[in-house]
Amino acid sequence: MRAFVAVEITEPSILKKIKNLQSKMGEALKGAKPTDAGILHFTLQFLGEVPDSKIQFVIDAVSSTRFSRFDVEIAGLGAFPNGRSPRAIWVGARDVASTEGTGNGSGGGKSDGNGSSRALSDLAQKVSDSLAPVGYLRDKRFVAHSTIFRIKKKGIDITDELKRHSDMVFGVQSITRFKLKKSVLTPTGPIYTDLMENVAVQ
Repeated sequence: MRAFVAVEITEPSILKKIKNLQSKMGEALKGAKPTDAGILHFTLQFLGEVPDSKIQFVIDAVSSTRFSRFDVEIAGLGAFPNGRSPRAIWVGARDVASTEGTGNGSGGGKSDGNGSSRALSDLAQKVSDSLAPVGYLRDKRFVAHSTIFRIKKKGIDITDELKRHSDMVFGVQSITRFKLKKSVLTPTGPIYTDLMENVAVQ
């Protein structure tokens, strides 16, 4: 089965703002497919195809990851591979500046060097460290992003649109859990099923 580890975006006010943006941008992006708000997430690690014989080892490994609750600010807009020829449009995440240093686990407003949340990056590294012994290694550097559009049509340039929304802030999401998910690809979009949930220790 295809599987991945992810943090879901669940804050209602954030989802409302993202849906409003999708509606506005969708008028200009003919042929772009918006991601359903109910499945928006930040992938901590994509595992690809996991044999049934190994899934319990993966569940045990992911369950062993320990982390503390933290907050991130969902903000910014970007595109893969770039705005001149986008295949996907995403919202980002950055750490919420702490009034008590870094004691709340938010990273004190720091980034990971890629302009995204260091706290999420640290969590992704913990997940990666847990999965390495069972044979699942990270294949690329983690950058916090959640896809809100997929684009199949070629020749769309959204550079100006990205500039207009580059500093857009959607709100603060508390990270209290992450999930191992099964993904089934269908003509109408992916279907996700939760396989396990890991809750913050505090």
